[in-house]
Amino acid sequence: MSITYSRHILSLIHYIVKKQRQRRNGIKVMFLNKWMLGLKKVEQKILRSSDKKNCPEHISAIIQSYLERLDYKYQNPDKIIGLSTEIKTLDNKLQGLRGGEIILLASRPCMGKTSFAMNLSYKVAQSFLKEDNMNMDNKCVLYFSSEAPSFTLCQLQRIIAEKITGTNWFDLHTYKYGSKSYEEFATVANIGKELGKLPLYICDDSDLSLDSIKNKIKKINGYSKIGFIVVDELLLFSFKNSSQPQLSYITLQGLKDIAQKLNVPILVLGRLSRNLERRSDKRPLLSDVDSAIKLSSYCDKILFLYRESYYLTMKYPEKKSNETKNHFDHRMKRWEKKYRKTENECEVIIAKNKQAFTGTVKIFCNMVDGIFDDLESSEDDIPF
Repeated sequence: MSITYSRHILSLIHYIVKKQRQRRNGIKVMFLNKWMLGLKKVEQKILRSSDKKNCPEHISAIIQSYLERLDYKYQNPDKIIGLSTEIKTLDNKLQGLRGGEIILLASRPCMGKTSFAMNLSYKVAQSFLKEDNMNMDNKCVLYFSSEAPSFTLCQLQRIIAEKITGTNWFDLHTYKYGSKSYEEFATVANIGKELGKLPLYICDDSDLSLDSIKNKIKKINGYSKIGFIVVDELLLFSFKNSSQPQLSYITLQGLKDIAQKLNVPILVLGRLSRNLERRSDKRPLLSDVDSAIKLSSYCDKILFLYRESYYLTMKYPEKKSNETKNHFDHRMKRWEKKYRKTENECEVIIAKNKQAFTGTVKIFCNMVDGIFDDLESSEDDIPF
């Protein structure tokens, strides 16, 4: 219960008691006076508990907390503090998604934001399932999507496809539009049952708002502890009589309060302005976030997704009228070589990271199946 709400209740009780005291006298007045004294003690306790939460923290306590984290890293060099993305090269820089953090994942359309977020949700839910079996923590992932339910189902079908084939990618449409045999259907059904055990809740709502998110969190908290929240996407929240920058600011501030109250990381997806398309280098910058929605100062981590292959498809070579065949073939070979090199690459640009490192990490991506993972080579980690 908030301190403001508590004060309102106590003020109302004070008012009722005062009115009752005006009407009565004698022994009843003495009883009401004792009741008033008890209410004042309750109010003082509420105020003291609130002051403890908001009081300044001494530097010695901050240093002690920092030393404890250092000691944990020394004792567990392979573990990270917080949630893992299950992509080692990315974890090395992020050093975990921590409770109370707002992580903004932004890009231009067609870069794979939703696929990346769904993959991350799936992997985190898997880790929660393993922890639940050992520790009985009963944690879950809560995914808010503004897309239609059919789109979310398509993302889950991609996950099923990955589990069926492992690293041998295949045509998803074979399973999307019907199995070719009973054996194939049985395989999909068995994997579906396994996925059904994951602590993953998906809310498909085209009219997202902070109030609806808080209400759904309360319902989930009744039977499961929330460990990770994804909001897809920020600019599609609905607020009446608000301009776009104000809308985003109010929404992010509210989400930050939720993250700190529940002590969970919240991944927020955002769409960048098309202004960056005017540059020769289409890689997003921190200024692209500020110019669009003024949010960089409210985020603990800011990640951008960038795929060179997407922009290469827009530059597919065409033979010019005065160009020789040999020259055109040479240009085509250079384009094909560059496209093959970047076809399954995605750059995760860590533009802001309060707890660890910034930089760019190249990871594997398969946009047909919506899969993101480590590249085989370890030389693809590029520092700023």
